[in-house]
Amino acid sequence: MTLSMLAHAFLAAAIAHERAHTPVPDGLISLTCNEIQHLFTQPVPPARAPTPLVRMATTRPDPGPATTGAEQFPCEDHDLRHGRPGTPGSWQSWLPILGSITMTVLITVWGASPGVGKSTLCTGLSQWLADTGQRVDHFREEEVLTRPQFAAVAEEFTTTGTVALGTLIAATTKFVDAVVARGDDVVIADALMPFVPTLLAMGHGEETIDAFMTDLTAVLARVRSVMVFLDGNAQSALSRAAMREGEQWMDWYVGKLAGYQVSPPVADVASAVQYLLRERAVTLDAARRKDWRLIVIERADELSPDEVLRVAQRRLRPWLKTVTHG
Repeated sequence: MTLSMLAHAFLAAAIAHERAHTPVPDGLISLTCNEIQHLFTQPVPPARAPTPLVRMATTRPDPGPATTGAEQFPCEDHDLRHGRPGTPGSWQSWLPILGSITMTVLITVWGASPGVGKSTLCTGLSQWLADTGQRVDHFREEEVLTRPQFAAVAEEFTTTGTVALGTLIAATTKFVDAVVARGDDVVIADALMPFVPTLLAMGHGEETIDAFMTDLTAVLARVRSVMVFLDGNAQSALSRAAMREGEQWMDWYVGKLAGYQVSPPVADVASAVQYLLRERAVTLDAARRKDWRLIVIERADELSPDEVLRVAQRRLRPWLKTVTHG
């Protein structure tokens, strides 16, 4: 208990010192106490040789192209806790520049229903950010079965039709490790975290989902995560998805939900809409209870894709200033 209090006091003093003596430049966001904690507990390179793992606004490399690859690149292992006071790599030498360190922004996009425009928005955001010179990883919905970090998830699901909660947490940890190692500026994840619809489909209740969200939130603490939720009329969005996918799509979708352990059970389009209303409520409630950064775009099904993109761009700017420079 005493050690925990001392550690928290140190972090509070560190952030107070940094804000008092080295104010964050305009356009950058101050780091929180929790984010500074992870800077001290994660391996980072020495100040004399920055790598993509820790990227400072004053020493940014040339912008790279957008990427959807998942390869892990090696980085120099250097623990700040091992440095001597006043030497490169010691924690004292890093205090003046902590406010300028850029964290990867993870934007995870969900919606009230298929057809509400999640994938279209993800593509638009990815292109927008790549055009500004950012390193963008666009994680498409179907890639959860092909990304190497999620191999155990794909294997478990293919073999058993379900996935253990621990497997999801372990896969997410590997994914965050890869993101941090690559030094991505932004990750755009289409229908990935927080996995609530997957958990509901596997029959998990809200108490289990809450405990899972606690673990997931801790894993995601090394990135600056924001969830964008496209809200709207589920019935209208389903109809739009059916028009896009073909006349057999609605029967397929209703049949898929009917085969899951969802509550309320699904047997037709009307009951599918009722289930989607519960899925929406549980997803938003879980994110809010864990203090996730949350952007809800109302009536997204009534807006054009360009209008949805403009709203998302405007509301994401407070979290993206560190990578788009305002």
